[in-house]
Amino acid sequence: MRILAATTAAALLAGPAAAVVTGGGLTGGTALSNGGVFQIIAPPTAVGQNNFDNNNVRAFNEVQGFTLPSALTTNLGGTIAAGTKINSHYMNFDPGPSRSVTGFATFDQPVIGLIWTRASLMASHYLGAPGTSYLNPSAVGFETSQDSASFSGNMVNFRLTASNPGDSWRVITLAPAGDPNAVPEPSSWAMLIAGLGLVGAVRRKRRVTVAA
Repeated sequence: MRILAATTAAALLAGPAAAVVTGGGLTGGTALSNGGVFQIIAPPTAVGQNNFDNNNVRAFNEVQGFTLPSALTTNLGGTIAAGTKINSHYMNFDPGPSRSVTGFATFDQPVIGLIWTRASLMASHYLGAPGTSYLNPSAVGFETSQDSASFSGNMVNFRLTASNPGDSWRVITLAPAGDPNAVPEPSSWAMLIAGLGLVGAVRRKRRVTVAA
């Protein structure tokens, strides 16, 4: 019984690492020919309005293992149902002078949606990284109708032209099962509390037996 209780508690506390951006690259455009690279960065203090002014395309991770409280509408991928556990990631291309770029980014979980219009980005900022300020100039998102992005499996491809304030878009992936960063369901909390309580009861009984 001790083994079962300990195993139950451990199973609820353990799990695979949070979903992340795993890589990417630039394959063409004037940003690449002017030294631009693909970067995976820590969440910045601010993003959205000339915060970088260089030829790089950046990606960073936002909330992980988050259960959507309501349906999430994406610009590509349709509507993601309430109750779906997702991960959010943000991408940004903020050159100084106008530059073009093509490239790709990869993730360790399947991509299920992309968000790139100003209204949709603002409505989904609750998925943002804690401590990051998301600035919302009139052109936040994709600056022009010629900007595009697509996804297949774990990969996002993009073709962009930007200047100021730069292009930004949000990538939604499925949360891995048992994500340790996800908020446990009520039933999981009940199992965890019961398991830990059982472990405590067995330990108390052992102490009483030894004392006797």
